[in-house]
Amino acid sequence: MSFILLYLAICTVVVLIAASLFVVLARRMYMRRKYRRLDGERERFAHLSAHLSAGKPVEDDGPYAHKPGSPAWTAVEEALFKALNTETGRDEAARLFESLGYARHYVRKLKSGNRWERALAAEKLGEIRYTAAVPHLLEAMGSRRRDLKLMAVNALGAIKDESAIPNLITMLKHTLAHEEEVSVRVLKSAIISFGPAVLRDLLLELNDPDWRVRAAMLDIIGEIGDRGAAPELTRMLSDPEHEVRAKAAKGLGRLRHREAAPELIRCLNDEDWVTRLHSARALGLIGDGSALMPLKDSVCDRNWQVRAAASESLLRLGKKGYIELLNIFLDVPDKYAKDQALDDLCRAGVYKKMLSMLEGMPRPLDREEGAGDKNEIGEDCLLEMAGILSTLNPWRLEKELYALSGGASGIRDEGVEKARDMLLALRGLSR
Repeated sequence: MSFILLYLAICTVVVLIAASLFVVLARRMYMRRKYRRLDGERERFAHLSAHLSAGKPVEDDGPYAHKPGSPAWTAVEEALFKALNTETGRDEAARLFESLGYARHYVRKLKSGNRWERALAAEKLGEIRYTAAVPHLLEAMGSRRRDLKLMAVNALGAIKDESAIPNLITMLKHTLAHEEEVSVRVLKSAIISFGPAVLRDLLLELNDPDWRVRAAMLDIIGEIGDRGAAPELTRMLSDPEHEVRAKAAKGLGRLRHREAAPELIRCLNDEDWVTRLHSARALGLIGDGSALMPLKDSVCDRNWQVRAAASESLLRLGKKGYIELLNIFLDVPDKYAKDQALDDLCRAGVYKKMLSMLEGMPRPLDREEGAGDKNEIGEDCLLEMAGILSTLNPWRLEKELYALSGGASGIRDEGVEKARDMLLALRGLSR
């Protein structure tokens, strides 16, 4: 009896293996045939994308109308998407998407398809930028399926129908309250895609009692980069929540709003280091000369990231910023500030540029010459820095030159010794 059961078990296993192999082989043959047909259809309709991309209209839609899901349907769709991404073919491709039934097909799938079909339909409708689908996409935003919800949000951002803005902002506020990080990023991206059209709605939310909402709105406003929002961003530098102040400072830097410089200088003393960091960066981007000495003080900040941002911003201020960084390196007792200044001076290549200038300098030390771009080290700046260094005693001068060259004290370097001698010789020229 046991022998018969064993025999039946073996036979069953063999049959199952054989059936599995048959299914795999059959599926492989089917897929190979399917893709062969699809390749053939792609070749047949290859001319369509080129025709549309050339800006030519399609006189007769009939040859391109096919059963949804068929290889011909897929091939035509691919050709239309290629044309949709071109300036000249976009309008005609959009018309064909609707006249050939693609848009209506995906609206039906969005409303009644399975989970994956609905998400794919939302994505396709966004790519097509089908405005008539907006009400259905807004409905899909309320789905419990996260993938469908996020695809609908993406699609609304792509379509850019302004009627969706209040819904997107409401959903963002709800998502912030529930701390859904991925959804927040997707929603922000969708809202940003509307550009200045969404600004009015965002500014209204800056009075929301939830600081997370205010911070998120400021982040989006900064990304949009519309200067009309600058006064409101400046006002938000006085918000009681530190993250809101930091977002406001960051946004003002992106906007290069010069009128905000006094408030940003005040924020260099903020209790929150992130606010101080973004204020320092913003002042460098704005390039207001009134920030020179406050930024110099911030190079001595207790937080290394603030020190780095302030030092970088000093370089953005041009000649005066470079001079102040050199003064920090030479005279400020704070070791961390000295190290930060040295690091940025080395990265800017001050030593090599100064040495190169001195070797071929055919003019007296006090010669003035324009620096050009603020971020470039002009010859007049290098000459002034050389003059400052030349006042040092020989021993200290050699030590500081080693540091500026990226070397270390105690290591002989003929190039540094040569630079020291040239700088010492400048004392006589400058008198």
